[in-house]
Amino acid sequence: MTAIVPAELQKARALAHSVIQWPARVANSFAPHESDHGHLALRWDDERRTLCSREFDGGLSLELRMPDLHMQFAEHGKLVPHVMDIEDHTPAEVEAWFLVELLHRSIDYGRFSKELPYVVPGLMTGDSVDYTPAACMP
Repeated sequence: MTAIVPAELQKARALAHSVIQWPARVANSFAPHESDHGHLALRWDDERRTLCSREFDGGLSLELRMPDLHMQFAEHGKLVPHVMDIEDHTPAEVEAWFLVELLHRSIDYGRFSKELPYVVPGLMTGDSVDYTPAACMP
């Protein structure tokens, strides 16, 4: 059995915590808001091993697959093509993928905001660092 290096575990946690904000951003931008921020709650789908955003705009949701951290949209629960493998992509590239997916569905991407109603210390943003989940798998 390989020993877990605390610094590596921290890196994996920070990566996962940053990536999981994408479904939350989707819900915050598009799902009907609830006063207790319940619209931000993600649902676990045990069969697909995904965390899912609330549905918005007529049945669209964003899923984050575990443990590889791939993202994919679902329409009325059915996965659509175009999986986003975040490996070696920056947060800005993930955002571009997301906006293109909205454009393909004629959804007003101007409603999208990366802002969240809470603070996430150390959140990965911009174009300066790539997501690297494969490096965290051990």
